Amino acid sequence: MVVVIALCSNVSGSASGASPTVDRKGFIEYQQSPKKNVRACAKYEAGLRAHETGDNDQAIKLLNEAIAIDPHCVQAMHTLGSVYMWEEQYEKALAVFTQALKVNPDHRHCLYRRAYAYASLFRYKETIADLDKLLKLEPKYDGARKLRAKCLASLGSFPAAIGDYSALLADEPMGEEERLQRARLYVKAKQPLKAIEDYSFMIKHFPDEFESYTERADLYFALGRYREAGNDYNASLMRGTDHVKHCREQRDLCFKKLGR
Repeated sequence: MVVVIALCSNVSGSASGASPTVDRKGFIEYQQSPKKNVRACAKYEAGLRAHETGDNDQAIKLLNEAIAIDPHCVQAMHTLGSVYMWEEQYEKALAVFTQALKVNPDHRHCLYRRAYAYASLFRYKETIADLDKLLKLEPKYDGARKLRAKCLASLGSFPAAIGDYSALLADEPMGEEERLQRARLYVKAKQPLKAIEDYSFMIKHFPDEFESYTERADLYFALGRYREAGNDYNASLMRGTDHVKHCREQRDLCFKKLGR
């Protein structure tokens, strides 16, 4: 299965020695709103400051107090949910983001982060549902499309995942990660020639990446194209592959197949 949890590193992680996970844009928006509650705003700012200094327990306490004063303060809910994500309290984050989306169902940041929370809990169908809505609201939200592709792949929906990566590559053809992931999905979708096209693009534009050589070599070998496979295994070995044993054994098999 494709690992999705790694994608959540920008919204969750250990609090010790780490930088804050939220900025002040939401707070400034609330502070400048004519509908702000002054007491809630003060609690919100204090909670945000506590988070910025690394005291997330105090931040959670103060942000909850802000929301209790103003239960329509979606910005504070978004900040609180993000702090819960940072603390890897995903169920609590889900509850807060869901509360915020009841107030404002189209709040894009809350949709995005709730999707991450679902993904962190391996609840990929719910992740996809949130991302589907988000991408209708903002079709060029690349982070959302990338996360959806990962979740679709994890559920075995390879054609749909390939479609998302293709959309990303249409906007940015030099996307290295997207190109590599699409190549791997073509392999899983039993489209080796399409995969070879992507690996060949990678090798042309990123010639020092040994993974593309190794994975293209495996495809060539499976297709009986032993000369090309042997050349790619050699190239991978020359570039310091992490799969030395595999490449050497496969290269030797290629030589045998070619009668050397």
